[in-house]
Amino acid sequence: MSLQTKSEGKAVQVQFHSAVLHVQVLQHAASISVEQTFLNASAVPVEAIFTFPTPQYSAITSFEALVGDRVTSSFPAEAL
Repeated sequence: MSLQTKSEGKAVQVQFHSAVLHVQVLQHAASISVEQTFLNASAVPVEAIFTFPTPQYSAITSFEALVGDRVTSSFPAEAL
């Protein structure tokens, strides 16, 4: 998992701060919720790209980002 932005045309990692996992297991399936916190050390807002690799037989069912006081929700597209 990473959050990247660009600085002077080069990809730069946004500082990772913490992660909290919530796991529910029922027989042979699991539901996992991940809360991650990243810190923008810059004095100005940045545009960033979030990547989250997953195992072959897993799925991301929703995505929500809290930036300041604003919440952005999304449902990921199918993998290519």
